[in-house]
Amino acid sequence: MDQDATPVAQKELIGVFSDWTEVVPGPDQKSVLEGVRELHTKLKANIFGAFGSDFSMRYRPCDQFGGSNRDLASMTYGQLPSAPVVLVFEPSPKGKANKHLQELGTENFGFYSVLAEFKKETDTKIWEMHCKLDETVDELRGAKETIKRHEKRIESQEKTIERQEKRIESQEKTIERQEKRIESQEKTIERQEKELNGAKKTIKRQEKRIGYLDKELSSAKKAIKRQDKTIVSLKEEHQKDHKFHAYLHLRALLDQSRKKIALEFGVEKWNAFVRENGNQCSALIYGRFANSLTLECIEFLCDDQSMVRLRGNVIAHHEETDKMQQAITDDDVVEDDRKHLLMLFDFISQEMAN
Repeated sequence: MDQDATPVAQKELIGVFSDWTEVVPGPDQKSVLEGVRELHTKLKANIFGAFGSDFSMRYRPCDQFGGSNRDLASMTYGQLPSAPVVLVFEPSPKGKANKHLQELGTENFGFYSVLAEFKKETDTKIWEMHCKLDETVDELRGAKETIKRHEKRIESQEKTIERQEKRIESQEKTIERQEKRIESQEKTIERQEKELNGAKKTIKRQEKRIGYLDKELSSAKKAIKRQDKTIVSLKEEHQKDHKFHAYLHLRALLDQSRKKIALEFGVEKWNAFVRENGNQCSALIYGRFANSLTLECIEFLCDDQSMVRLRGNVIAHHEETDKMQQAITDDDVVEDDRKHLLMLFDFISQEMAN
């Protein structure tokens, strides 16, 4: 017999006894004989109260099967020709049932039929409830898994929060140290500001002193300029005095030479010697001092217009007289002495002029 392709859910055996009906479904691998035994047990249990403990049954396949009990017993659910297969159960002919019990069973047949239908509906509802319960269980499992994930996430977040709290605590300590450092720096800045203010005051005083020193320096520079001018003037005067002294020394040399020659000829003054000898002065001097003086030197000595004598005359007649007059008016000179000196200065000046 070919295997039917009907789904497992439609493979079932239906047992019928009068109006009693039982259904035994099963998978393809389930033995049909096992299903028949389950139907026999269920139907016998249903009619036990009506027919007594010695009641037994036999079954026969319905016309749609077309086979014997032996063929059916050797099959599995997957080999059933159609679904469902109806099996009719009948009382065993060996035993005679009590007539009273049979009547009672017939009367109770309707009740048990209703009870069986109720049981079937109840089983269906229970199955639906089981399905819903399974769905609820699945939902609960999903909810539990979700809760576990949430708990793990919360645990992770708690650890993160704990790390953040530690980090915040560390940052607070760092901020506290920084605040102390800032406080110390502020105190340092305050001291530096005080020192700076003191330095500014010192600088102001120094600036004032520098101003005074600038004025003094300016005054000193002016004084130095005046002194420089005075020094220049003194240098010029010193140079002039040096020249004047040189001219005077040379003039004194000429005068002393003439005086010595005049004394050699028995005359005290040169002018007297010149008046006595006239143009013969050079020859007389050369004749006596030829070993010491040349003729040119003697003529140079006798020349009243030589440059050396003229310079000496200028200094002796003019410059020196001014200094003499200046010396007479000096504060150290006593007044009586000053009168005599002025008189002598006038006398000398007249003689020098001659």
